[in-house]
Amino acid sequence: MGQLSAILLMLLFTLGFAGVLILPSLIRIKSTLLNFYWKWFWYALAGIVLVTGGPLILQMAGVSIDSWAQPLQFSTIMMFVLYVVFAWCHLFSAAFLGGLRWFRKVPHQDV
Repeated sequence: MGQLSAILLMLLFTLGFAGVLILPSLIRIKSTLLNFYWKWFWYALAGIVLVTGGPLILQMAGVSIDSWAQPLQFSTIMMFVLYVVFAWCHLFSAAFLGGLRWFRKVPHQDV
């Protein structure tokens, strides 16, 4: 009974923490591009929590996880890092190009 309660407690803690990480994604941002990256940033963090906590719960239950847990965790974290880098580059280039368009529209006085 003690092992089952520990497994259920770990499962509830993992799901609860992932749920708390999803809450900021409910904040609505006016820019559709920024809103997209904002939501999926928090979804990806919740996914990392689930991918990291899931094998630990299975290990507590006595399931062998040696062959797949570590590569799954590593690939999930690397995908998150690549996502953040790609999102930063995309948002930076969109802001930079928007600034260039604004600069070209503003009338300039000759000196």
